[in-house]
Amino acid sequence: MGKGSDLVEYDSKKVVASPEMCYSCHDGSVVDSRAENVNHFGHKTNVPPPPAMKIPKIFPLDENGKMQCSTCHTAHGVPSRPGTDTSIFMRSPNDKAQMCIQCHPDMSGGKKRGNHPLNLAGKNNKKNIKVSWQGKRQKLTCKICHSAHGSKYEAFLSKNPSRSGFCLSCHPDKYFISKEGERKPFHAVNIKPVKARIPGRLIKMGARLDKNGEIVCRTCHKVHKNKHKKNLLIIENDAKSGLCLTCHIDKQYVKYTKHNLGNTAPGEKNLQGKTVKETGLCSACHLPHKPARKLSGKKDITTRICLSCHSKGNVAAKVNLSGKTHPLKINPFKKRENSITKININREKFSLPLFNKFGVEDINGDMVCITCHAPHGIRAKPNHNMPNKYFLRKKTPIICKECHFEKFSIAGTRHDLKKSSPSAKNILGQTAADSGLCGSCHLIHGSHKGFLWARKTDSRDSKSNRQLCKSCHNKHGIAHKKVNKGFSHPLKRHDINEYRRAGLPFFDQNGKYSAKGDLSCYTCHDPHTPRIRNKIKTVSFLRKNPPLICKSCHTDKFAITNSKHDLSGSGKNSAILCKTCHWVHNANNSFLWAGKLVRGNVCFDCHNKDGVAKKKVLKGASHPVNISVYDKGILTSLPLFDKIGKKSKKGLLKCYTCHNPHKGTSNNFLRLENSPSPLLCDNCHPGKGLIVNTDHDLVFSSPGSKNILNKTPAQSGTCGVCHLVHNSTHKFKLWARNFGDGVNIYEKACNSCHSKNGPAKNKIPQIASHPLGKLIKNIGRNIKGKPGFFPLFSSKTWKPVNTGDIFCPSCHNVHQWSYQASLKGNRINLEGNALNSFLRPPAATQICKDCHGLDSLFRFKYFHKLNIRKIKPG
Repeated sequence: MGKGSDLVEYDSKKVVASPEMCYSCHDGSVVDSRAENVNHFGHKTNVPPPPAMKIPKIFPLDENGKMQCSTCHTAHGVPSRPGTDTSIFMRSPNDKAQMCIQCHPDMSGGKKRGNHPLNLAGKNNKKNIKVSWQGKRQKLTCKICHSAHGSKYEAFLSKNPSRSGFCLSCHPDKYFISKEGERKPFHAVNIKPVKARIPGRLIKMGARLDKNGEIVCRTCHKVHKNKHKKNLLIIENDAKSGLCLTCHIDKQYVKYTKHNLGNTAPGEKNLQGKTVKETGLCSACHLPHKPARKLSGKKDITTRICLSCHSKGNVAAKVNLSGKTHPLKINPFKKRENSITKININREKFSLPLFNKFGVEDINGDMVCITCHAPHGIRAKPNHNMPNKYFLRKKTPIICKECHFEKFSIAGTRHDLKKSSPSAKNILGQTAADSGLCGSCHLIHGSHKGFLWARKTDSRDSKSNRQLCKSCHNKHGIAHKKVNKGFSHPLKRHDINEYRRAGLPFFDQNGKYSAKGDLSCYTCHDPHTPRIRNKIKTVSFLRKNPPLICKSCHTDKFAITNSKHDLSGSGKNSAILCKTCHWVHNANNSFLWAGKLVRGNVCFDCHNKDGVAKKKVLKGASHPVNISVYDKGILTSLPLFDKIGKKSKKGLLKCYTCHNPHKGTSNNFLRLENSPSPLLCDNCHPGKGLIVNTDHDLVFSSPGSKNILNKTPAQSGTCGVCHLVHNSTHKFKLWARNFGDGVNIYEKACNSCHSKNGPAKNKIPQIASHPLGKLIKNIGRNIKGKPGFFPLFSSKTWKPVNTGDIFCPSCHNVHQWSYQASLKGNRINLEGNALNSFLRPPAATQICKDCHGLDSLFRFKYFHKLNIRKIKPG
């Protein structure tokens, strides 16, 4: 029995009011306005119920059998206690959707009857679901999803159903993007299918797409009156993955491949503990809203899915991706700083798929496993093999050519092992016919470190790149005719800044390209390009034709062009410009010498009586070589060399210490100027350079005089007036002048100038010699460079001794005008005295007094005066 109120008694008779009566109040003047119902979607009035719908008697229709507001509502009372929380003037309580179900019984019953379950503990909240205006957790009822009045959306839905937002309000864990923005291995929603196709028959069965054709939850699920009870799917997902393959037609070939675990691993279970036989062909790798396999690592989502099987301890461990593999997560179109790592791809012609971080095919994406591999197979047929191995999208090596087409000029060359060594095998035991053009040297998976190398290497070689070349180029290898023996070009850069301009690639110790790396075999050689490069025919797989490739680093050496050292014929045959003297491989010493080592010297290979430089042959006496200037205390900025020709700070003096054979100047290829200014000699003999601009510098004092080579001082240089570096007829001091008269070699040398026909004819001493055989001792005063230095000499060998005779250089230092000042001259012809005139510190106060006592000063002063020195003072 119902209840009335204090004002109005309960009327048990069912009275149906017209909508106009209701709208007379609900016209906007109260909160429940008819505008909600008129302007938006709402339960219909003034219409009869569908013929198949049975309306309970508790809900009266009007006299015409039509539904009105009062069919569901009563203004006076209900057969239950009043209360807005359950009735709101309803004819029946509806807190558990009782009222809705009485008219719509076919929409209830949960999954068993093909409907979304009701009366579950909901996780909805006021913010996400509009009808939850009470602000408290509610059980899932009809009114959570539907609003009888004022809905803006189809089917009286309380929230916009587009882009799956309605479903995801309660099922956020089913979304395929994590909170961190990472792709989860779930079926994507809210995207427009690219390769998948939603067939029309699926739409007729109730599938829905969003307004622009995007896949949404309702594409696969139907929440009411679904014939398939399990998961409310529009098509039951059977053991053949019927639902998946209805749209993913291009994936159906997987059933004929090894990736059909129903055949290859029927006992393998996914993370739900189900086999393929139980949950379908696709379920081994994919579940729509959960991971099907355990994923680990930080690689891209597609790679992690592949590794969930192809890794140690998993079902496809036999095809384990061990060792080094082709790099992933790289964009082939990305601009690179060098020609080595650059991939020249025509974006329009590139046919392999790239993928973005969500695993979606994207032309601007990166390379991943499935760029090259089609895990579902391609055009496979029952009882037929795949058109190529390893699920590749194209046969090898055609698939490699998609990115690396520039490398394919190797075909048909000596580096094409199918032609040059067809029986050779890689580390997998495959011949070139088995592995393909690229597989002879490179493995995409399981290779050695560096360049995906597929051949056995020698780990003892410190240069990783050279290891690769030597895997063939060794005495037992397939390229044993091209083996490095002896000296070859060094693989260490000495001046990074100098070589950085080379335009050639450099590599680090791991074999990777690095602008700060060292030279490697690949710096000069491109093993893939032997024929045409930039429309120019190349040789020996070189990146540039010689000598341009040499010039890339050694630009300073090309001053030799058209010089006397250019043996290529004044530039006519420029390819051999460098090769005539140097071999990059298998040379005779560290200079990479291409000729013979005559007496251990590379220069003598040409500079001999039968050589190409027979006009410049060493005859007679020359400056000593192969001596250690370091041991003699000489400091020089000129290069010194060890016994095999490498530069060494404590090395030996060689021909190329003074000569730069590549510096084709008019100054005899000298490293420094030596005429008229003696910069070269002065570099090792700085004390001798004080002779410049003094009376003994004939460039200043006697410019017209000539040495035995008939050269003037300007031509020979200050030093060349008296000394010849090469081909002197006199071994003594490499003397460059004709000897004068005298009783000893030193006096003869001095009289070369101090004679009546010499440049110093005005400075001829009456007597120049000291009596011989006096056995003068010089201990303590024979240390060169020390104060009081006074050398004595052997009358037999002319060399300095501790006990010997006094010769001209005992008193005179011919290279220094005044012992009181270590200065060069000022080009003024001075008249000397006893304190200069090229004299050493006065002997009168030192060695002379040992014999002459108080006479020493007199003897010293008048030493060259024949008549006076005979007179005994006193």
